[in-house]
Amino acid sequence: MRLDPESTDHHCASWSPDGNWIAYRRLHQGKLELAKAPLGGGRPVRLADATEAGLGGGVTHWSGSGQWIAYRQLDGIHVISPDGNNDKLLSKRGSVLFGFSRDSSTLYALVRSPSRKWTLAAIDVATGAERLTELAIPAAANVLDFSLHPDGKAFATSISTPKFDIWILEGFAQPSWWARLRRQ
Repeated sequence: MRLDPESTDHHCASWSPDGNWIAYRRLHQGKLELAKAPLGGGRPVRLADATEAGLGGGVTHWSGSGQWIAYRQLDGIHVISPDGNNDKLLSKRGSVLFGFSRDSSTLYALVRSPSRKWTLAAIDVATGAERLTELAIPAAANVLDFSLHPDGKAFATSISTPKFDIWILEGFAQPSWWARLRRQ
C-alpha cells in the first residue's frame, strides 16, 4: 500500500509509538512538508513546512513517549507535537542524524564541531540545554546512522572512511566534445 497518494516524493519515515501513524517528509504541490499518515490508508496530515535548502531528506524521528516528532530545518533541529500545534526550535545544530532517548527527555544528535570533529550532542528536550562529547571518529569519516542502546549509555553506528586521491591522466584518447569545451 502506498503511504501517500498525494505525493510521488516521500521519505524519512518514522512510526508513532502506538504504530498507528507514520511521520515523514514529502514534496507536495511543489513544497517540502513534514506530514503524517494513518496506518492502513487515509488522508495525510500536513504538520509543518520543511524548508531545507536543496535537501529533501533529513531524519524524522518520533519520540517513544509520542509527545514529539523531531525533524531538521534550515535553522536547526525542531520538535513538533503530533497535532502540529506546537513547533519549536530545539537546537541550532545542523545535524542530519538524531534520535530520542528511551524516556524521550533527551534528543541525541551527531554533529560536527567547528574543527570538523564528530561530536555527540545530548539536548534536553524541555530546556534545549546541550551537553557535548567529542567522539573518536576520524574527521574524514561519513557517519551513516546510529542506534542508541536502551540504557542510553552507548550507541552503535556505521562509518565509512573514504580515501581521496588526485590523479593526472595523460596519453589517452580524448572525446571530441572536450575540444568544443576548450574553444568556448
